[in-house]
Amino acid sequence: MPQNELARPHFSRIPQIYQNSLRTWLDNGSVETFSEDELKLHRAAALAYADPRRPSIRSLHTMLCDMLILIEHRLIVPVAGDRSASECISVDRSFAPDDLDDLLGRLRASVTMEPRSEMVEIAAACRRTNCQFMEIMEMLLNRSLKNVAIEPGHQGIAGFRLDVDEVRQMTAGEDHGCHAVSELQSLIPASFRIVSGLLSGGWIATVERRHPTKRYIQKVVEPETLAKFKEEFVSLGNLASSRRTRTWSLKRQLEQRSIEPKFIVAEMPFYSRADLTDL
Repeated sequence: MPQNELARPHFSRIPQIYQNSLRTWLDNGSVETFSEDELKLHRAAALAYADPRRPSIRSLHTMLCDMLILIEHRLIVPVAGDRSASECISVDRSFAPDDLDDLLGRLRASVTMEPRSEMVEIAAACRRTNCQFMEIMEMLLNRSLKNVAIEPGHQGIAGFRLDVDEVRQMTAGEDHGCHAVSELQSLIPASFRIVSGLLSGGWIATVERRHPTKRYIQKVVEPETLAKFKEEFVSLGNLASSRRTRTWSLKRQLEQRSIEPKFIVAEMPFYSRADLTDL
């Protein structure tokens, strides 16, 4: 590292933790030198970080992973530093305080009310609605939410309070209209063992759809698929129930007519309805 870099006035006035970061960049060859303007920016960012009265990178008060999301979507843009952030993002990347002021100002413009006891912080809203941090940021910046507050005594992003039900409603997807696997027991109807066997055996096909509110990918059955299966096949148990007879008695009648089941799942025979027209 060029020793004359350390003797420059602006470098010596930068707080020690920032000096260490700049020394690292010089030592590993990430940069060869700093211009006077770059050193001024580093010093301004460092002082803003150290001053709790300024809405700097520290007073955004958000998780490191969320900070990286803000950078990725260019809501905040580093003015220096290109390494991945590690323990302290402000050391690896410097930001213009005015840019951070602007972001917080735009977010605060979305506030519509005083906080209520049932409102939650952004991180909790993300967890409870399975939405992404950036989705909430976009809704705040677009002023799409009607219930937004800031908790007194809290600063930055950590101070925002939201209505979980409103966030859930705003981020919900379209209803896919399919049947959850758990619903098949009452729709066929059949026991859990039989439903599991029908699915694993490929007798009823499943598709993957995103849950409209919980947001995870789930295996479901399309209504047309279930309707077609029920039109083609019927279990011995359901057939006996519809005829108000015992399964063993009905099975004997079927055997006497040489009507065999098309398949058996979990010890339950399934028959083709086409074979039962004369029964």
